[in-house]
Amino acid sequence: MNNDLKWFLYLKKYNYFNEYFFLFKKILKEKKFFFNLYKKTKINEKYFDKIIKNYSNNWNLNRISIIDKIILRMSLCELFYFYEIPKKVTINEYIEISKIFSTDKSKNFINGILDKVCKIKNINKN
Repeated sequence: MNNDLKWFLYLKKYNYFNEYFFLFKKILKEKKFFFNLYKKTKINEKYFDKIIKNYSNNWNLNRISIIDKIILRMSLCELFYFYEIPKKVTINEYIEISKIFSTDKSKNFINGILDKVCKIKNINKN
């Protein structure tokens, strides 16, 4: 029995189901989203690396830190494949992620690449 099912049965057993149903549903939806994001990012990794290389002027892909590449790949995946998420939200979220997990200069680098991609690929940021 997987952990999600155990948690569900526990909530039902102790009559917490109604209070936690919404939260449980949201967690499952987020797990599905993250799995899809991971899968699509991994499948398209080489394509995203080409985009990163083309839009990062004078930067060799090997010089870009692995965390910045991961952030860029995931953000490009959201921009290209998750149409229901506003592009501005995607860009802002990944800039915030870069502030936490990368260097101070990374946020500007990531923002610059994502901005160029949106302009050249004609992706509406709204």
